[in-house]
Amino acid sequence: MKQGNKEERQPFFKFFDRKSYLLMAVMMGGGIALRAGGLALTPAGILFGVNDWNEKG
Repeated sequence: MKQGNKEERQPFFKFFDRKSYLLMAVMMGGGIALRAGGLALTPAGILFGVNDWNEKG
């Protein structure tokens, strides 16, 4: 057993503050909802089309 380099362990829930956990929950919930609704790639496709149209025009 090593005696030299001991670090105090912290619980995982102290990694972020409340605001960060709330933002993470909203982002994950939104992503899950988009995938469940079959709309996950729709905004990316629309944005790709708009950018392509603007470059050609």
